[in-house]
Amino acid sequence: MGFFNFSNNTKIISGYQVYKNCLIWKGMPDCETQLTIQQAKDIIKKSGAWMLRNIYNWDCEDTTNFWYIIKDNITFQYSKKTKKYIQKANDRFNYQIIDRVQFAKEGFRVYEAAFNHYKINDGFRADESQFADKVKKLGESIEIWGAIDKETGLLEAYALCNKIGDTIDFQESKANPAFLPKYYIMYGLYDARNKYYLGEKGYRFVVTSARSVTEHSNIQNFMIEKFGFRKCYCRMTLHYSKWFKLVVYTLYPFRNLISYAPLKNILKFEEINRQRDT
Repeated sequence: MGFFNFSNNTKIISGYQVYKNCLIWKGMPDCETQLTIQQAKDIIKKSGAWMLRNIYNWDCEDTTNFWYIIKDNITFQYSKKTKKYIQKANDRFNYQIIDRVQFAKEGFRVYEAAFNHYKINDGFRADESQFADKVKKLGESIEIWGAIDKETGLLEAYALCNKIGDTIDFQESKANPAFLPKYYIMYGLYDARNKYYLGEKGYRFVVTSARSVTEHSNIQNFMIEKFGFRKCYCRMTLHYSKWFKLVVYTLYPFRNLISYAPLKNILKFEEINRQRDT
């Protein structure tokens, strides 16, 4: 889970918003504090959500059960090979912030191509109608970056960037896989975003992802090795409504036997939750 996309009309309760039945902190990630069990219960009860994710002890020195991959420096000194790939991407694509009209028109084609390329289905794939609805509900804090093919004028990659105070959450990013092995399309996109938000705009830090329950890509190591990101350790605790806690605890011993992706992911998240005490 990352910080997720929230629409403007979602109710905020004690700093939290509901995303897919889970309460997630709305503000700057380093401002969330540890909740007591009673505080978490009260927030869940008021919201009607099934669970609450509490992140705290941001950027602590310990190796913990949860982390974000962040960049909080303006150093853009890349290896010779990375520079070569960025230049190749820049020769083929223009990288810029695009409007919602273009994203709604061309984004699903990129989204679908990217998902067809994945080896693992994480259970959250949207159809065209759901994608269009998501675009309509994007909050005003979201900026959409696009890679525009200089030869065709078409959008071939995109990234959603959520402005949260003086921080940026790099959310969903997708690319047409046809351009991945030859033109290094994402090298150019990642470099453009980093330089814009950290170098030009002076944001305090950017976040590219959090610890994943599906772990279907090597993106975190890639961002660390190629673009100077680092692991920012913190602690994560899950709190549940009474009925959903019963469901999770009952099914947890059988988590390796369950194939239904959304449920399997929740149980994997519970496994991470229990690691905080180890």
